[in-house]
Amino acid sequence: MDNGINYDDEAFSNYIHLKKIIDEAFDKVKQATDLREAKGYLIDAQNHFKGLKLHQGDREQLYERLQQAFAEINKKIEDERLDFENEAAQNYFQLKTKVDEAVAVASDPKDFQQAWNFLIEVQSLFKGKKLLHQHREALYARLQQAFDTLKSLKEAEKTLFEKEAILNYTRLKKNIADVIEQIKATESLKLSRELLIKIQAELREARLRKEQRDELYGVIQQNFEILNQRFNETRQSFEKEACKNYEQLKTLVNNGLTQAQETSQYKETREFLKKIQLEFKGIRLAAEQREELYGRLQTAFDILNQRLDDFFRQKKKNWEVKMQYKLAELSAEISTTEESLEDERANLRELEDQLDIVVSAGKEKDAVAGLKARIASTRLSIERKEKQIQSLEIETDELKNRLEPEE
Repeated sequence: MDNGINYDDEAFSNYIHLKKIIDEAFDKVKQATDLREAKGYLIDAQNHFKGLKLHQGDREQLYERLQQAFAEINKKIEDERLDFENEAAQNYFQLKTKVDEAVAVASDPKDFQQAWNFLIEVQSLFKGKKLLHQHREALYARLQQAFDTLKSLKEAEKTLFEKEAILNYTRLKKNIADVIEQIKATESLKLSRELLIKIQAELREARLRKEQRDELYGVIQQNFEILNQRFNETRQSFEKEACKNYEQLKTLVNNGLTQAQETSQYKETREFLKKIQLEFKGIRLAAEQREELYGRLQTAFDILNQRLDDFFRQKKKNWEVKMQYKLAELSAEISTTEESLEDERANLRELEDQLDIVVSAGKEKDAVAGLKARIASTRLSIERKEKQIQSLEIETDELKNRLEPEE
């Protein structure tokens, strides 16, 4: 009897204790963020069944609760596994495309640094990506092979570059020395600068190691500095000579401008301005100095031309006034001569009438001869006046044509 009571008490106590463990395990499962960790809590709780005295009904009740929890969490683990595999498959195909591209880039790189950066970029895509272990290993192996391929090509390129750099360095060093000798042999600063710029451009395009390029650039730069010093000295000499020439030429131009404004000796002044103009040829002047003086000389020419135009215009005006007076005189002379001619013709008719009367009357021969002499004289006078009028009219027409020439 006592043994039965003790068994029931122990079984009930075990039930209460085990139920508490299972409830605590369920609480931990609810709080757990990792399904496998949560399943571990259930396994720990299940292990407490071993060797524990329980009534059959209590055992089945608690065990059933625990198995139901196992079923739920196993389903979640299975769903998680399927989700992982699906996502891993998608990630695999996406990463495989990028790895394939990386392998292609590494096999034929257009730019080593860009290709290397691309491989690093592809490598970084693996971080945090869900993948099956075998897929990850396979993709990583192919990507590493791409890195090795690129390294080998880079090393081969480096070797080729070193050989090419040595050849370019030797060639350019000789070319630069030749250019320096040409510069020493010429007085043309412009040609010297062009030679340096040309060899500098050639150096810029050549493949060289940094120290080789720096060395050759240094030689070119040193000669640029020497050339700049020569430019400065030449410029200073030019400026000094230009200032002297400017002052001398300025005096001549000022004199020419004054003469153009004041003189009436137009021809002599024009010749003087032309001589000043000739002084500009070959003389060393700054562009602004030449422009200033040449502008003032052109002003002198313009003023002289304007004054000449005014002079000839006034001269022509005076001549036209004289010609108008002349035309008036000719017109008056023609008019007077025509009046005199009419008188002569009237006188001739009277004389001819008288002659007819005398001849008809049978007068003495002396009277007839006298009338005939007077008639002949009058006819000669009429002829002279007709010619005089014709001559005056011709002169008048010529004068009018000079005043108003036909187009």
